[in-house]
Amino acid sequence: MTTPNHPAVLTGLALGDALGAPWEPRAEDPQDVNPPGLQGWGGDMVDGHLGPAGTTTDDTGMAAALARAMVGEPAREYIPDHVATEYLEWYLREKGARGIGGTIRASLERFMGTRRRVARRLAEGRIGNGTAMRVAPLGLRYWGQPMVLEITVRQDSLITHNSPEAVAGSMAVAGAVALAIQLPKKPPTARLLALRDMLRPGFRNTRTWWALGGLTELLGGTATRYRGEGEALERFFIRRAQNVGVDGDVTATVYTALLAAALTPNFRIEDPAARGQDLFRRGARLAVRMGGDTDTRAAITGAIIGAAVGREGLPPEWVSKVGGSEEFL
Repeated sequence: MTTPNHPAVLTGLALGDALGAPWEPRAEDPQDVNPPGLQGWGGDMVDGHLGPAGTTTDDTGMAAALARAMVGEPAREYIPDHVATEYLEWYLREKGARGIGGTIRASLERFMGTRRRVARRLAEGRIGNGTAMRVAPLGLRYWGQPMVLEITVRQDSLITHNSPEAVAGSMAVAGAVALAIQLPKKPPTARLLALRDMLRPGFRNTRTWWALGGLTELLGGTATRYRGEGEALERFFIRRAQNVGVDGDVTATVYTALLAAALTPNFRIEDPAARGQDLFRRGARLAVRMGGDTDTRAAITGAIIGAAVGREGLPPEWVSKVGGSEEFL
């Protein structure tokens, strides 16, 4: 299906990832969710412990692998075995590199040894965000086909995270991307209502579905006190995110990423491209300033806003810093 604009899903994801990567907690201190310097950070891409400014992580690596599995003329369908093989090839190239989580590592090692594509069932409780971080390309590929989108999201999640909560978190991200493409001019609150309706049939018993309800109420109620007060609203969002949790839990990650993506355009900026760039900067920076798993949250936020504002709405000074950005465009 032809997209109605020129969404910049993967590039937006890569920009958010690179913006947040320097502030992600170090492996030796994973509890440091608010590292020194973050609150005084000026909002630009900076050098970090993972590499120079513009360095991306496994968020971009796996999303790009998923996208590559569906590239072609015409675009190829999602085929689980092809996608799992792309993930494995990426893993073998990047083994031991930036940010690869233990669940993904174990699942892909198992796939390499047994060719069993469905991962072992995860125990209930805290589930990581390794599926939600990479799933945005499915929202782009199947933006007008919600039933196909749900099927492919389920198949993709099972490759590394065999858990209903992982599937629900992934569906929320892919659905948010799809709705941003389909309804780019609608306010974020309207898209969130549509997203919750999209998840209602198959995910009503998940934490993600209930979290979306709480987020919708928040944006329609308490947050209205800050309407027109940009900095006050963003401080409120940061406090809310830190109350919910800013670690790598999939439900918390999706909630906080959608919260950062809920900022509205500044219509005092007349030029549409400049307005989109302003929105992208504000949303991605807010996602990072929430602390914790900054790269994954900002990657998801960047994919969603990039889907709505398109290529011209991406900050050119950030695009120029991210290695391989021409491939993403």
